[in-house]
Amino acid sequence: MNPCPCGYGLEDGICRCTYHEKKRYLKKLSGPILDRFDMVLCLSKKEADTQKIQKESQETSHQIKERIETTIQREKKLLKNYQCSDTSHLSHIQLNKLLHLSKECKEILDIAYQSGKITRRGMDKILKVALTIMLMENESEIKPIHLMEAMTFRNTGFIKEVLEYGR
Repeated sequence: MNPCPCGYGLEDGICRCTYHEKKRYLKKLSGPILDRFDMVLCLSKKEADTQKIQKESQETSHQIKERIETTIQREKKLLKNYQCSDTSHLSHIQLNKLLHLSKECKEILDIAYQSGKITRRGMDKILKVALTIMLMENESEIKPIHLMEAMTFRNTGFIKEVLEYGR
């Protein structure tokens, strides 16, 4: 979705919306709705331009396809006893049975939860994304770096960013 009605909510000096227009627009997204998304990202035009520059050094489509297929095979092998086709269908109970988090990983999640950055549902979403990252890197357990990367994909604070950016 756009960050505001005009679509330029995070761009310097381009947004034409008032604070109240942005607030009314963003009220469409409640916390419980945002909590149901595995990933919540907010990109500005500057970030998109940077990605174009980096595109030259990135993988080819064929390499990405192969990497995805390999990850899917790892996922199927991992989930063969859980009656799930993929990690997104794991229940909370299944997720807890499958994952054996280190003390450090548990502490990271606990700090995020206690500070109000994530909810219990959000924690499961982060764990599922971290599990996918783990599989992509051919690791056998979720490491703190996987959790931290997964957390960067849950920017549910973007509403505050949009409202405060152009006051």
